[in-house]
Amino acid sequence: MADRLRPLPRSLDPLEDESIHGYLLRLANQFGAAPLEIAVRTGLVVQGRGRNGIPVRLLHDLDEQRLDAFARATRLTHDEARALLISPLGERYGPLNARLLAEFRTPTGMVHNNRWILTRVTRYCPRCLSGDGTEIEERHGGRWHRSWRLPPVFACLRHQRPLLYGCPRCGQDINAARAGSLIARASEAGLHPAQCRATLPGTRVICGAGLAGAEADRLPHAPSAVAALLRLQHYFDTEPVKAIKAGRSF
Repeated sequence: MADRLRPLPRSLDPLEDESIHGYLLRLANQFGAAPLEIAVRTGLVVQGRGRNGIPVRLLHDLDEQRLDAFARATRLTHDEARALLISPLGERYGPLNARLLAEFRTPTGMVHNNRWILTRVTRYCPRCLSGDGTEIEERHGGRWHRSWRLPPVFACLRHQRPLLYGCPRCGQDINAARAGSLIARASEAGLHPAQCRATLPGTRVICGAGLAGAEADRLPHAPSAVAALLRLQHYFDTEPVKAIKAGRSF
């Protein structure tokens, strides 16, 4: 597969903790292409088999052939490409540990049949999506974190705020799509990575609301509740590391 794919004329360096979902959106924005087209051109989806979108299971892991093709097409090293996936987080988050996942017969079963492994939607922090002020993030937006897909991640410690779930305008899941699609309306080009891709009810119109602006940047909880959530998130983020250092299992 890798031998048949040409490297993209330009690529992007992955951002820290960026998910493959966010990376595809940024690449699509750079080329003015649809995310599905980028998925095909980078070997994630076989030409002609992407009518149902981009499989959600690609969030978790890629087989060696697909990883090699993707890395070659995007001009990334294998380590950089693998770092866009959720599976490396198994070192910190027990339900993603390879030994526990061995009971699932297929990647599809792993993704769809265990709510402790991945959420079917992604949360988000409007300030993270706004970027860090660099030229590249001003153009394509900030990172969609891998960890936002994990059930116990519900707050952004960097910006001291709970993560948001739905679109501030249409109220839907921002990636509302068929159950098997990683990116909603994946065949649609022209949307910025920080725009809602949900379809407005009763129409074929994409919402398109900005998720990184003032409209989205709101605190939905009372200050006391926010403080409690941040303490709990800090505990979840640090205790697994302490357990590993102490030689204890999850």
